[in-house]
Formats: sequence, C-alpha cells, structure tokens
Amino acid sequence: MVKRITIAMLVSLVLVQAVLAANAYDLDAFSKEQPLQGIILEKDDRVNFAMLDGVHTLWLKDVSTNEQTVKMRIFRFSNEASEAEGIPFFGIDNLVKVDLDQDGNDDVSLDIEKIENGRVTLLVMSVADYEASVAEQEMPEVTGAPAEQGVVQEKKDYTKTYWAIGIAIVVLGVLLYSRAMKSGEEPEKKDKKGKKAEEE
Repeated sequence: MVKRITIAMLVSLVLVQAVLAANAYDLDAFSKEQPLQGIILEKDDRVNFAMLDGVHTLWLKDVSTNEQTVKMRIFRFSNEASEAEGIPFFGIDNLVKVDLDQDGNDDVSLDIEKIENGRVTLLVMSVADYEASVAEQEMPEVTGAPAEQGVVQEKKDYTKTYWAIGIAIVVLGVLLYSRAMKSGEEPEKKDKKGKKAEEE
C-alpha cells in the first residue's frame, strides 16, 4: 500500500512539474504594419494567435537532441474543438506554410530562426498581411505635378572633376616639396662658399 502511494505521489509530482514547465503565450494581432512576429519557445510551450476570425494554437511538442528540428503541432481554430495536426520535417532550414481554413491559400508561414539550448526562436508571419504591406510599398506615392514623359534629365557625373582636383593636389604637393628641398640646399651652398672665403 505504501509503495502504491509513493508511486502515485511521484507520478503526480512529475505531472505537476510538466504542467508548470509549459508556458502559453498570446501573439499580438497581425496587421500590414506588423505582419511578422517572433517568440522564443521551449518544449511543451504553446502560442496562440488570432487569424481568420479564430484563434489558432501552435504547440512545440519536442526539440531534437541535435537542435536542428522540432516536432510541432497546430490546432486550427482551437476555440472550436479541433484536432492537432503535426507539422512534418520542421527545421532550421525550411519554411512551413499552413492553410488554416483549407481554402487552398496559405494563411500563415512559420520559420525557425535558431535553436539554442533547447530554446526555439520561432517567426510567425501572416501571409496576407505581408503581401499587403509589400504591395503597398511597391506603389510609389505620387505628389506634385507629374514629370513630362520622354524628358530625360541629365545626370551629372563629377568623377572627372574629382580626378582633376586630386591630380592638381598631387602636382602642387610635388612642387612644394621640390621647392622646399631646393631652399634647404641653398643655405648649405652659401655656408660652404662662406667657409671657403674664410679659409682663403
């Protein structure tokens, strides 16, 4: 009887530690301004994110011993009792895209930036918001009067000017140096001539 109680206590202690070790996180809402979010997870941690009028949950089930791959599960529309779907072959060198509502279009992409000491840096991106932000950036904002078509404005090239200035500086430096050398030699010649005159 005592043995059974001891085993039951040990099992419950292990289960309590497992439950306490896991954390649950909520990501901010995705938008065109913030299509990408990162989070650091450890084994058994869960992260919830809102998308497509529902909440979805990612569960980091395990991290490989070589820290190159993970086992992850996703609960689509987790507020409705959905079954977890495994994400196969999820590692540092591959990007995983998930179609949450199974309409044939990818809704979220998952990328592992790094795995270090059992901690996984996971990047979660809303595909639709990212595409919208890229499309918005590609559209140039038009302000003022439009430029005339067919008019090519002259592009000024200052390379020759810079070369000319550089050559002029070098030539000036050489001239100043040679002049300084000549002026340094002249007093010596005068001193030698003066010494010869004194000797005579």
